[in-house]
Amino acid sequence: MKGTAEYQRGLWQGRVDRANGLDYSEERSENTYNLGYYRGYTEYESNRRGWDAATREQFDATYVNG
Repeated sequence: MKGTAEYQRGLWQGRVDRANGLDYSEERSENTYNLGYYRGYTEYESNRRGWDAATREQFDATYVNG
């Protein structure tokens, strides 16, 4: 399941939403997407600490508003 496109989309969207301070939201009926979204959202801070400085800077520049 982790290798599916829907899971990966959900994972990434969860990270982006959390980084931008948005509320948690499961907007799709696709369970695979929602699982990815949940993990991306709830594990964002922990995962971010594992990124190198360049990755954090690139993520912020690309996906974080404000």
